[in-house]
Amino acid sequence: LALLFSGNVLFAAGLFVHAFLFNFYLRELQLSASVMGHQVAAMTIGGLCALLPAGLVIDRIGTRAALLGGVAVAFVGLTVTAIARDAAIIYVAAFMIGLGGASCRVAWGPAIMRVTTDASRARAFTWNAALLIATGSGWTFVAGVLPGWSARIAAGTGLTGIQFVLLAGAAVTACAAFCYAPLRLPGATDAPRGRPRIELPKEARVLVPLIAFWMLAAALVLPFFNVYFASRFAMPVPQVGALFATAHVLTAVILVGAAELARRWGPRRMLLLWTALLPPALIWLSATDVLSLAVALYFVQGLIAPATNPLIDQLLLERAPRERHGIVAGWRNAAAEGAGAVGASAGGRLLDVSSFSTLFFAAGAVAAASAALLAAALRSRRAPVTLLPDAGAP
Repeated sequence: LALLFSGNVLFAAGLFVHAFLFNFYLRELQLSASVMGHQVAAMTIGGLCALLPAGLVIDRIGTRAALLGGVAVAFVGLTVTAIARDAAIIYVAAFMIGLGGASCRVAWGPAIMRVTTDASRARAFTWNAALLIATGSGWTFVAGVLPGWSARIAAGTGLTGIQFVLLAGAAVTACAAFCYAPLRLPGATDAPRGRPRIELPKEARVLVPLIAFWMLAAALVLPFFNVYFASRFAMPVPQVGALFATAHVLTAVILVGAAELARRWGPRRMLLLWTALLPPALIWLSATDVLSLAVALYFVQGLIAPATNPLIDQLLLERAPRERHGIVAGWRNAAAEGAGAVGASAGGRLLDVSSFSTLFFAAGAVAAASAALLAAALRSRRAPVTLLPDAGAP
């Protein structure tokens, strides 16, 4: 488990560095803002294209193969984007980053299932989320300060300081392979016979659409919180940034305690508790004009998604047959991506024709309805199967 977590943190490094610095590199190249948007779109498309194929690789070849393949593809994409100057090449490389990133994200859930027992699983899923959030803040901070420090070293190589740091981030991502390679995860001998199957198993056919519906609530409001604080409370942009950074750090700390609660009380009970908190937080946000209360409610709603996502992954994979974990994880990530895209678009349109109060109230109504439906679906409990590491895997 320590190897897996270390690999996840290292793998995410290049993605965080790229997300923070790459637009500054495009500005150095004097490329337009549309290129910035198109490369993000290329990464998103690459991620969507990888979700179900990555699931098939996990089920047919092995979880470790998906992890190592994702690292290799993401490393190539991150490296090429750091040295490319032509927009077309940048788009292709960004597509590869999306492919590699999605492949590893899909594999993380099945990998955790295979290296944990029933007693440690709830803690492990939440720890993974907490580590990624906490270290993501650190990688972003480092990405901000290193270009200036490394400018003199980079000048001797013909690179700019930003390029040097982008390439360093790609190298850290490649180091994840040294953590993933020794993992004792199922190999090709675990692959099911017959033609590949991309449809959801019956145990997940109801839950996955409900999960997408649940995630729609947060997706409606998350892209607009920076504008919300600036417009409703006249909060300066630097203060908004500091608020967001503080929220990420506190979320990571609280998630450690949340992991213990999930271990003691069970993932299903904790998931129902977390989902019950989101509707009142959003509806209260729709009504308040007090900054301190709005900040507190922002912290609460921002904690719920990273607290519930690991529990959703665990409960979903525990209900699915082991040999179909990959495709279930792929569909679960597709549900998240779809909810994010629909929610951001619908939230923007709703904000155009109404107000933040209406937006938050609508999101609270979606959260209430989806939480009730999830609670009903999870009542049909299926006893989880203990999944120990596959000692026969090479």
